[in-house]
Parts: sequence; C-alpha cells; structure tokens
Amino acid sequence: MVSQKDFAEFATELRPYKWHGLYHYTDFSNFLEIMKSGEILCRSEAKKQNLMQWDMTKKDIVLPMGIDLTEYIHFYYTFRPTMLYESEGIKVEERGSRHIPVPVILLCRPELVCDEDVIFADGECENRNTFFYEGLREAKSKIDWRTVFRTMDFDTEDFYEARVRSAELMYPKRLGTEVIEAIIFRTQADLKNAQNMLGFDPRYMVDKTKFYNFKGWNNVGIGSNKQRNVYNYIMDYDISVEGKLLELKYAFASDEIKPYDHRFDITYASGKQQIDDSNYDISALEWTLEEDLISDEPFEVSYSMNGHRVIYWKSENKL
Repeated sequence: MVSQKDFAEFATELRPYKWHGLYHYTDFSNFLEIMKSGEILCRSEAKKQNLMQWDMTKKDIVLPMGIDLTEYIHFYYTFRPTMLYESEGIKVEERGSRHIPVPVILLCRPELVCDEDVIFADGECENRNTFFYEGLREAKSKIDWRTVFRTMDFDTEDFYEARVRSAELMYPKRLGTEVIEAIIFRTQADLKNAQNMLGFDPRYMVDKTKFYNFKGWNNVGIGSNKQRNVYNYIMDYDISVEGKLLELKYAFASDEIKPYDHRFDITYASGKQQIDDSNYDISALEWTLEEDLISDEPFEVSYSMNGHRVIYWKSENKL
C-alpha cells in the first residue's frame, strides 16, 4: 500500500483541480446489476457472469506489457472523459460495442489510488501512445495532470489532449459497492427510475454537468471517428392514476425523436400486458399518454427507446 504521506502529497497536488474521487462510468442496466450484486466487476468477470450489456471499451485488448485491460475496473480522475464523447446516449444506429445508452457515474473513494495492485495510465488505455505506471509516486510525476483536469471544451482534433483527458486508473478484478461515495444521474428521470427499481439511497444525486448531454451530432467526433448521429433522452416524467385512467407526462431533451423506435408497456402482476408502439409526433416534446387499465392488479409501467428503458414506474396498491 502507498503510504499516507504519499497519498496526502498527491491529494494536495490535485487540490487546485478540486479532485473529489474516481469516476466509473457505466450504463444504467449495468448499474442495476452492480447494486443488486453489491460488487463492481472488471469487464471479463461481468461478461462471464452475464451482468454487462454495454461498455465503453471498443474491443478486448492485451497490451504488449502483458496487461489484459478486461481484467481491470476502469476509473477516470475527472468527469466527461474524452471517450464518453463517443459513447453517451441512445444511438439511432449502434456501431460497435462502445455505447452507454443511459449513463450513470459511480464516484468512488480517492484512496483507491493507494492500492499496490492498481495501474496508472497517462491517457486512454486503448491508445498505443499511452504509458503505464505501477506506483503512485511515479504516476504523480509522469502524468500531465493539468491536461487531465481541463474541463473546458477541448479541441477534438488535438490527439494529445483527447488521449490525456481520458487518463485512467485500473483496479484489478472487483470492488464492493461500499467504495461508492456518490451515484450521479444525468436527469431527474434516471433518478426516479433508480428509486423505483432499487429504493432510496442517500448517495443518489442529479448533475447533468458531469455528462455531455448531446442533442445531436453533425459530422463531429474524435479524429477519424466522425459520424452523423442523434442522441436523446428523457429529462423528467410524471405518472398518475385516476380511476381506470393512467396519465403519463414526460419531456425529451430535444425534438429529434422520430428516428427512434418507441414502446410503452403496462405489465400486470398476472403477466398480462398492454403495449403501445406508436410512431410519436416529432414535434411533441411533452404530452399525455392515456391507457384504459384492464385490471385491478398491481402493475408496472415501462417506456423504451430503441429497446433501452428510459422510464420505469410501478403501482403501490391495487386500483
């Protein structure tokens, strides 16, 4: 383990950048599995247990020095790493494995840098120009921390900055969820979904500034990864039941909703379902959807875009 003195010096060095801890970005579906199992797993272990659907890694990589990137949990030192720029949001067309449809941040204890088995990368791990260090003392002096913590809009054509902004800490195998100090959602809708599925957690918070919040891409990207794509998300929703009538109101972050497949489900305790997969009006940023309820059983409400659930709600009592 790194000495308390070395860690204190490191924390002092990063104090001007307001370093709070280590950021682990994951998709909401992965987040549910993490909280249910009580563990954050490396990519290979999560896939082995069939607990991961989406991740930010393009492919399986073993570095020349023998490091298998899939055997480590990947953390960033600050929010909005470069690779989130390509991954965040529901894509109209899914290209490759780098995709986080509904992003969630697990902000973990900064003391993880003290573990003797962690590996420090001075940029994106998958980049061939990145160097790796096995100790905090060396990493502290070799990594360009000023560029790592640059939070203003960066030049996507600056390959050095794009790489270093994604400097990573790699932790082997697994961690218990007790290391999580905050769980950060992009929207109030995502927070409500977490509460409806997992219950209340004092670590929950909403901070959209930690994400890119794209409304759309027009021929932009990192280096050669230029593409045209539209990203969208639900900002908030409200559901109420009056008699046999359910009313759902929700608001999109932009008006580019037509390219997506939309599906609304009501699922009753008996397994019966009501499904609506209408082609919604592109100009409807907020509207009311009404369904005649066919039973007095408890039921769940789910709304999905391109198969990714963006709203989840369940009734507390029979009607």
